[in-house]
Amino acid sequence: MIRCPTCGNDVVYSPVPSLYFCLEQMLGENITISVECKPWILEDAPAADLLKMTERIEKLAVELRL
Repeated sequence: MIRCPTCGNDVVYSPVPSLYFCLEQMLGENITISVECKPWILEDAPAADLLKMTERIEKLAVELRL
């Protein structure tokens, strides 16, 4: 079980492998991310997951023209 390192909550969301957000609530497909807790990456995250995350961020930056 993965828990939020800030509050200990076990209701977390991972939109990208190894990147997690703490949730205040999850009702069906609707989620509310806790703004009190920071997103985190698992300490033992596989390199392949980190590369996928980097690729997704690069694609998003191009779409946002950053």
